[in-house]
Amino acid sequence: MSAWMEPPRHQGAQLYGRPAKSCHLMADSTEELLQLAQALGLKASWIQHCGTPKEHFDLISSTKIAQAQRLGVQVVSRRELVQRLRWRRKHQYTGTVIPPYQSKEAS
Repeated sequence: MSAWMEPPRHQGAQLYGRPAKSCHLMADSTEELLQLAQALGLKASWIQHCGTPKEHFDLISSTKIAQAQRLGVQVVSRRELVQRLRWRRKHQYTGTVIPPYQSKEAS
């Protein structure tokens, strides 16, 4: 599974009325993203931009963020995240082609 998230940061999200760090959780396919969401205890209905290159879940709880990292989710810079999104948008990414960032990680 290839899943990634940006570094958690304060973006105005609140949890129980307190400021909380949050990040976007993404994967190379909808299936992988939903499997990971299930492992994290997230509801499938919480997915955002489903079926588009921007498909993701918001992680707000520091507990969920740490749990995602333990499950092997790669933390990438915001710049890397934007590069991946641009590639997906340009190629109408549907999870059927190996993205170039995956082949770099394999070597």
